[in-house]
Amino acid sequence: MAACSLRWCRFRALVLLIAVKTALSLDVRGKPAEQSSTAPEENGLSFEAGKAVDGDFHSSSKTAEMLNPWWRLDLEAVYCLRKITIIKGVGLNGAEVRAGLSPDRLPNTLIGTVGGQQVTTITADPVVTARYVSIDLPGDNKIINMAEVTVEKFVDEEALASTCE
Repeated sequence: MAACSLRWCRFRALVLLIAVKTALSLDVRGKPAEQSSTAPEENGLSFEAGKAVDGDFHSSSKTAEMLNPWWRLDLEAVYCLRKITIIKGVGLNGAEVRAGLSPDRLPNTLIGTVGGQQVTTITADPVVTARYVSIDLPGDNKIINMAEVTVEKFVDEEALASTCE
């Protein structure tokens, strides 16, 4: 019985190590966010950029309909990013998710594009050194509308020294 318990403890420790070496959620609530425009209020609801990082899945940020709308988050520090998740994104098919050190979005690394799902997770492989995360939706008459954006950082200290400098 003791050997079985020890085996279980080893398994749990291994699972914990695997989890620690992948990604850890950043607390982005209240971090500065901007967008190219803001949709007008509807039924008393406002759609500022910060609504996408307020932790409330019932509020959303939303741009006005325009050419090439964008949304940007300032993490206020530099991290090695692993995953970016967009929750309840509406009409974001083809949106480009970027991350990098420049407040100007376009020079930053294109991590991936959004499909038509309600929840889209983009994984940076390899990890990306970034302070800024942005979502750009190319095209005319486009709207960025999303409830939340979450960001996960890479936390393997040994790999950070060689992978993310």
